[in-house]
Amino acid sequence: MSITRPEHPVRVAIVAVLVLAAANIALWGGLAQVNGPANVQRPTEIVDLVPAEGQSILPQDAVGAVLRTDWSGQLAVDGVVIPDDQLEGDYENLRQLFFDPGPGREFTEWRPGAHRAEVQFWPREIATVEEARRQGRFRSYPWSFDVA
Repeated sequence: MSITRPEHPVRVAIVAVLVLAAANIALWGGLAQVNGPANVQRPTEIVDLVPAEGQSILPQDAVGAVLRTDWSGQLAVDGVVIPDDQLEGDYENLRQLFFDPGPGREFTEWRPGAHRAEVQFWPREIATVEEARRQGRFRSYPWSFDVA
């Protein structure tokens, strides 16, 4: 058995180069792919959110935020500001604003579907949210989560 020279060697070379280029592009594209959620740029005052942006939770799970110690804040879910006496407070030098739904609370459980939470915060030296708004130092960060 002998190998014969192709009838059009230039065409064979062009096809080989194109196939090689397509394979390299596919390889580079696969290596450059980023899996997981997009990078979220939260304000530096926010240490953590539970659940994180876009995550799913169960109807009885907690929702909340952790702020740096030099910030005060409040939590709102679906447009309802959660009263301070229903939030978890400060622990180990962090300002934690966590709400667990249950009987006698603003929400007894989360209904299935999409929800919008918002952490509202201001410098701790300002006594009230109203004063923070008057001084123009009131900030907020909304995020969404789903209930399975």
